[in-house]
Amino acid sequence: MTTEQKIQVLREDFLKRNGENYTSAERSGRLGWEQTLSSGSAYSAAMLSPKDDADLHRIAYNHARDMIVAMNTPFKVRIALTPDASFTDSKVVSVATDMFDDTRLSVGQKIDIFTGLAIHEGSHLLYTDFRVMPRAKNRIIADLFNIIEDERIEMLTGQERPGLANFLGCVKYYYFDRHSTRMQASSAGAPPERSVRLINSILSMIRYPKAMEEDDLREFADTLYEVRDVILPYPETCAEAFNAAQRIFDIIRRFFNQEQKKSAPKEAKGGEGNGSGTQGRQPSLSDEQLEKMLGSLLDSLEKDVTGQPPDGTSSAGMKPERMSGAIRKDGTRLGKATGKGPRG
Repeated sequence: MTTEQKIQVLREDFLKRNGENYTSAERSGRLGWEQTLSSGSAYSAAMLSPKDDADLHRIAYNHARDMIVAMNTPFKVRIALTPDASFTDSKVVSVATDMFDDTRLSVGQKIDIFTGLAIHEGSHLLYTDFRVMPRAKNRIIADLFNIIEDERIEMLTGQERPGLANFLGCVKYYYFDRHSTRMQASSAGAPPERSVRLINSILSMIRYPKAMEEDDLREFADTLYEVRDVILPYPETCAEAFNAAQRIFDIIRRFFNQEQKKSAPKEAKGGEGNGSGTQGRQPSLSDEQLEKMLGSLLDSLEKDVTGQPPDGTSSAGMKPERMSGAIRKDGTRLGKATGKGPRG
């Protein structure tokens, strides 16, 4: 396959996801309830207007808690509010509150994003085997596993609880739009390093293809196509996701070893053929060296796409038309929101 053919394939969403925000939702056998929702407003617009910030937090907390209950998670968990990061340890679902400080967002949009984060963490409770993560031998594999696993659990949630996919789409748009804006801002003065652009391209291809830059797509076409081959068909289990992360790490390590070889200075006389057998050669990077090299980059990516407070650099705010519509004001809101109801 030629480079141009690879680029053409890579431009397409390899997971064939639905919607503008790359979410997957089951569309067959639906009752049509979502068609009755008015478009152009936040999913949570039906909520009463909060009196103050404390009331907003209370409304969002109760909404997220209801969604976790409706998901019928296998563990009884509690929700905790944190300033800037969302995660779960299978007992506590910690949800970031940084979106509440974003003045660009409406009340409904803030609740949508907060709820989406809670649903994402609830999806981990449903589908992630928490025993897999400790098997990662370095941080890069752990982060790659997180990226692949995040998409896997969101696809499963969209299939089994399709009404929740809209909340997940809100979260994806908010954080990846911000990340893309920051990437563009950082490249205004000088282009980011190749390592930054490659890792960002892998992240974007898996989680939010719209964020891939055309120049990066062309420059890294061969490597990205290798990554695409590794994750197709997309992992269906945690073990498969972990195996894919390890194989992508091998691709990344090979890429940087080739980069190091290209940049290695040659001997002034004789080069590699002067009889020593070692001069002019560059030893392969160890896992530790590669982890150290990419450490600050991984820190930056995690800050952008896992919930650090906005820094005001984005000018692309959350547009109402990107949201999912208003929740119906009736007594069966949770049942309708989950689409198929709790699993048996």
